[in-house]
Amino acid sequence: MPNETPRDFVGHSFIWWQGVVEDIDDPLMLGRCRVRILGYHIDDKKNIKTEHLPWAYPVQPITSAAISGIGNSPTGLIPGSWVVGFFRDGASSQEPVIMGSIGGIPEEKADIKTGFNDPRTSDELEGAPKDEFKKQIYHRDGKGAELENEKKGKNYPKHTGGGPHRAALDEPDTNRLARNETIDETIVQLKKDEQDKDVPKAFKKKNSVPPGKSHLGVVAVGGNPRTDGTYKEKWTEPNTPYATQYPHNHVYESESGHTFEVDDTPGAERLHQYHRSGTFEEIHPNGTRVTKVVLDDYEIILKDKYTHIDGKETTTIDKGLKILVNSDSESDNNIDIQLGANSNVNLEIDKGDLNYTLHKGNVNGYVNGNYTLDITGNMTERVGKRRFSHSGKDTHVKTDMTYKKEAWKNIIESTTTGFRTSNVKLHTNMLSQTTHLFKSNSRTVIQGSTVHIN
Repeated sequence: MPNETPRDFVGHSFIWWQGVVEDIDDPLMLGRCRVRILGYHIDDKKNIKTEHLPWAYPVQPITSAAISGIGNSPTGLIPGSWVVGFFRDGASSQEPVIMGSIGGIPEEKADIKTGFNDPRTSDELEGAPKDEFKKQIYHRDGKGAELENEKKGKNYPKHTGGGPHRAALDEPDTNRLARNETIDETIVQLKKDEQDKDVPKAFKKKNSVPPGKSHLGVVAVGGNPRTDGTYKEKWTEPNTPYATQYPHNHVYESESGHTFEVDDTPGAERLHQYHRSGTFEEIHPNGTRVTKVVLDDYEIILKDKYTHIDGKETTTIDKGLKILVNSDSESDNNIDIQLGANSNVNLEIDKGDLNYTLHKGNVNGYVNGNYTLDITGNMTERVGKRRFSHSGKDTHVKTDMTYKKEAWKNIIESTTTGFRTSNVKLHTNMLSQTTHLFKSNSRTVIQGSTVHIN
């Protein structure tokens, strides 16, 4: 005769139960929870304290391997969660297993003195996750976000409304973002309130205009690509396209307020990842992605990076910009900028200096066209060695005042063919400390009303 199955074997007698989680700090870190079970435990905590409740093991889904850290961690339940399970030791009822949690509509706040409630005291809540910042200010002066935590966590069910991560009594436990109810007290409203608006774009270039004329009416060849120095164009952070219809938005929110949304609402499909500080990334129904970082942003890439923008890029930086290239001092690590046909390079400084230093090397340039330089102040050139200037055609040097040439040694002027003409309105004064030589292969003509030769 085969042996009879023991009555405490789960396959012989399946006994299920329902209860409330009172402790989640499993010393074995297996995701176990202390659960006060209806019908097995009373609500009098003087007779059955929380620390005397049995540890209940969580059942994990088949998408989690539950071995060697593979899959999802078996954490997520919180004190106050209503759960359902079974006893794996059957009628002995000493080894509870949690199969899942059950939501509802809480009507009363937690009573820490009575069982079947979140039992954590005020002191214990000091080490619990905080669900919202007490201060949450987003500056627009380059300082970033100013954030200050609450000093303590909250008992569950949460019963204080008015914040982006807070719930209230007499409403479903399902997240408000999934229900699309009381949205003005969620992160949706916070994102709308902190929307970045009227961000200026770089200047819009005017058409080239000739440089200013001198008082004699002479104009240099070429144009002057001046701009008007104003920011005519602006852009604004896109609105969040939140338009959830229950039950299509799949929401996960952690105790501290980190939020993930996979919204399948027809016509309003979104992916949204939100950090409790306000940093978020949201992908809109049309594929547009909006990323916002409320403080610093770091990106580290250990090899190459490729970016292809099949359109235009606009970058606005309210403060400074520093770029360091080739910090390894290796060869062939260059800055290469190439523009296609019909493109210009425009640089405008509202007020300040344009400085560059070449510690070692050459400056080489090629211009297949005109080169115009319009300077309203002084221009100083210092050349440590020889200076060579070559013009394919005429060279015209003009000044509205005095034109002065000085040399420590010699001044040599020559023409291969042609002539040299000097026209002076007033005096011509030539001084020489030694010999002054006039030489011509043909005639030498000196004309004047009075000629003095001494």
